[in-house]
Order: sequence, then C-alpha cells, then structure tokens
Amino acid sequence: MSSPIARATIIGDGAMGTLCSLLLAEHGSRVTMWG
Repeated sequence: MSSPIARATIIGDGAMGTLCSLLLAEHGSRVTMWG
C-alpha cells in the first residue's frame, strides 16, 4: 500500500483543480491552491 499524500499544491483553481483539492482534503491531505 502506498503512503498517503501529506501536502499537495494544486496549480489552477478551476473546476478540476477544485475537485482534486476537495478529494485530497477529504482524505486528510493539507492542500494549497494557487491560481
């Protein structure tokens, strides 16, 4: 099993960036959006 992502930076705050950020945050990742 792979280790979880602790921190993520999403470049782009459109629909896909928002969706990825929400999914990562719901699973415990700390997310920064930049766009």
